[in-house]
Amino acid sequence: MISTNPPGSTWFHRLLLLIAVCRPHLLLPAWFGALSGVRWASASAGSMPADRAFGAIAAWSLALAAAHIVNLMTDQSGDELNRKNLFWRGHLAPRTLGIEASVLAAAALLGGARCGQLPPVSASLVLGAAYSLPPLRLGSRPGGGLLCHVAGYAVIAPWLGARLLGSALPFGAVAYLTPLVAAGFWITTVLDRPGDALTGKITCAVRFGRVPILRAALLALAAAAMIGWSQADLAFAFFGGTQRAVAFLLPGVAAGWIGFVLPTEEPQHRPLVIAVVATVLAAGLPGLISFPRLAFVAGVALGISYGVLAAVVRGR
Repeated sequence: MISTNPPGSTWFHRLLLLIAVCRPHLLLPAWFGALSGVRWASASAGSMPADRAFGAIAAWSLALAAAHIVNLMTDQSGDELNRKNLFWRGHLAPRTLGIEASVLAAAALLGGARCGQLPPVSASLVLGAAYSLPPLRLGSRPGGGLLCHVAGYAVIAPWLGARLLGSALPFGAVAYLTPLVAAGFWITTVLDRPGDALTGKITCAVRFGRVPILRAALLALAAAAMIGWSQADLAFAFFGGTQRAVAFLLPGVAAGWIGFVLPTEEPQHRPLVIAVVATVLAAGLPGLISFPRLAFVAGVALGISYGVLAAVVRGR
C-alpha cells in the first residue's frame, strides 16, 4: 500500500488528480435523476431561486464525489484486476484520498444545511459509506449493490430535484428511473465480473452469471420503456406520438437489443459500455427535452471531466 505521495508529481498534476479521483463524469447520471425529479414535480410545484438551487446541487455533488473517492479506495484490488481506475496509483496516497473525501463530505453537509437540502445530502453520504465501507459493504453483496444504486439514482436524486421546487418525492420519476438504474447497474456488474470474482466480491453477475443478468437487464429496459410510454402525456405534453416513442422507447430498445444479441461466450467490452451509456441517456431524456439548454451544460461538464482524466493518464 502506498503510504506517501511520490515526489515526482508536480503540484498541477496532483491538483488534476485530486479532481479526477472524484470521478465527476459519474455525476451525470445523478444530475439526470435530479432533473427528472424537477420535471415530474414542476407541473404542481413552486420554484426555487437559482442561486439556492445551484448551491443545493453543488453540495449534493460534493457528497457524491466523496462517496466516489471512498469507493475508489476500497475497490483497489478489483480495479487492478479489471485494469481500470489505475490513474491515481503511485501518485496519491490512500491517506490523501481519505482526507479529501472527509473534507468534501464536511463541505457537502455545510452546503446542504445552508441550502435547506441536508436530508438528501446526508442520505447520499450514508448510502455511499454503506456501499463501500465495512461492516456493511453492500456493494459486495448481490442485492446490496442493486439496492444502493436504485436508492441513490432513482430515489434520492429525483427527491432532491423535487425538493428544489418544494415538492414531495415524484413517484412517476421513481417508477421510470428504477428499472433504468437497475439495468445499468446489472450491466456494469457484468463488465466487472472477472476482477470481482477473483477478489471475492459477490456481485449480481458473479452470483448469478453473465447471461441471466443480461436477460434481467433486458427485461428492466423493456419495463422502463413501458412505464415511460404510459407517462408520456405528463413528461412530453408538447410532443406528438412519434416523438414520444423515439424519446422513450429508442434508448431502451437499443440497449436491450445490445444485451439480447450478445453471444453466450464472454462478450466484448464495447457493446456493454454502449448499453450502459444508453440507459444513462434514457434516464436523462425527460429532463433534457424539457430543459434543452442543460444538455449543453451536461456536455461541457462531461468533456471537462474526461479531459482532466486524459491529462492525468498522460502524466503517469
